[in-house]
Order: sequence, then C-alpha cells, then structure tokens
Amino acid sequence: MFQKVMKKLIVIVSLVILTGIVLYGVYSLFLKRTPEKILKTVFNISLKDFDYSIDVFEEEWCPNGDGHTLVAYKFNKLTQENIDYLKKVALKPLPISKIDIQKIDYNRIPEKYFRSDAGYYIYEPLSTHDPRDYQVLIIDTVKKMLVLYYQYM
Repeated sequence: MFQKVMKKLIVIVSLVILTGIVLYGVYSLFLKRTPEKILKTVFNISLKDFDYSIDVFEEEWCPNGDGHTLVAYKFNKLTQENIDYLKKVALKPLPISKIDIQKIDYNRIPEKYFRSDAGYYIYEPLSTHDPRDYQVLIIDTVKKMLVLYYQYM
C-alpha cells in the first residue's frame, strides 16, 4: 500500500516539475519581452539584418500599468540601406523640435541619448487625455544608436 502511494506521489511530482519546465520554455521562447520584440511591437521595426548590440534595456512598470521602457541599440555598422529601412517610419530630422521637447519627460532618459543634431526622430503621443503617455524613437547617425523610449502614466 505504501509503495503504491509513493509511486503515485513520484509520478505527480514528476509531472508538476515537467509542466513547469515546459511552461518556462514556452515563456522564454515566445512571451518574454526582449528589446527586439519591443521595437517590433512599438514601431514595427525589425533589426534582423543589422549589426548591433543592446547598450541599455530598462523597464519599470507598476501593477496598475503605469511605467516606462528605455532601450538603446548600438550599431556596429550603420549603412545607408539600414537608415533607409528605418526611415519607413515617419521620421523627422534631428534636432528635436522645441514643441516636441516640451512634451518629453527628460527625467527618465539620459541626456547622452537625447542630445544630437545628426539623425532622425519620431515623437508620438499615445493618449489624447494624458500628455505623459507617449513614445519616442531617436536615430543618431553619428553615434550609430537607436533609442526607444515610451511611457504610460
């Protein structure tokens, strides 16, 4: 009797552990937020053919949904073909206009990513009722960087 109970317990524990491993694998492969998935989701840009590394990846989200994400991609090589691909989003030339600068929360974005005169940017409000909800993309062609920042408040 005791052996039957132990065998049943071992089978149940084994199934629970196996299920946990499978669920973690599915999460890691398909659901985990990565800098590449975030850029694809927010601006529909894929860096598949780019030579880059991730310089910064910071996310801070509250349980109520408020928060922000900052991602800085550093390109090892940035070709004109790469720039043309990135320009498919409605980009404006840098520097950032004074109107858009007034709308951006500089407290969360390091100045080194934000101050540039060579490249492109886009500022998009995400809400009509809260000006603190926006996303911004900056492409610095001199520093060879792409910076993505968005926040919901």
